[in-house]
Amino acid sequence: MKVKAAQTFEGPEDLPDVRLSSFDISSNDSVLCAGTEAKKEDTYLLFWDVRKTDILGCYSESHRDDITQVKFHPTNPDTLATGSTDGLVCTFDLSETSEEDALQCTFNSESSVHWIGWCGEGRHNVYCLTHVETLHVWDTLEGNWKVDYLVDCFETSDDNQLYLLAGDHSGNLHLFTVGTSSISPVGSLQQGHTATVRCMTWDLQANSLVTGGEDAMLCLWSPDQPGQRRSKSRKESAKIRARLKPSAAPSSQPY
Repeated sequence: MKVKAAQTFEGPEDLPDVRLSSFDISSNDSVLCAGTEAKKEDTYLLFWDVRKTDILGCYSESHRDDITQVKFHPTNPDTLATGSTDGLVCTFDLSETSEEDALQCTFNSESSVHWIGWCGEGRHNVYCLTHVETLHVWDTLEGNWKVDYLVDCFETSDDNQLYLLAGDHSGNLHLFTVGTSSISPVGSLQQGHTATVRCMTWDLQANSLVTGGEDAMLCLWSPDQPGQRRSKSRKESAKIRARLKPSAAPSSQPY
């Protein structure tokens, strides 16, 4: 006995030979998204209107190999996560009008992605299982922190927790807690520096962090504790910024 399909979704006419490798439906049952296998160097995310089976569009710039996983957020129909054998896990905001604007985070598992899903409080985290049996969990609210270098470590007096300060060459700084077996993100320090940060010190009495960079700036980050999971803006962090000016005449004496 033949069973007729209730609905049939077809790809765009200009992509007649693409093979679908994964798919999912949004939490409000309105959008179907499917990932494709790579065709030469092109890989696609295709979107259909579930009610009309009409193709809505496609993304083609975010992955470069077979898309193995497509997972909508369990409660937000506009939030999508994808994984690929290129090692990347991407999250998208489908309410944006272009792929460039929709792409929110790109995480690198450094291996072929086998399985992804949403987890944690509010389902803001994305987990990833790879084909080499490694597990990754990322916080999509914090985003993908770019780390170009490590600055230094410091320890606070109240909890004896060791913190690592790292940064990128644009001046953004990131705090991590250092454990015996793992390093975990804490928060970002932004809008203070505009170039590479070279030094730091932790003031135990004032409970404040002081950083110095190649932009000739000293920044004092206070009064928030490093353990708070938040990004500190210029107003929120109550920074004191002091521009360093070279002396008019160089001196051979340190005083």
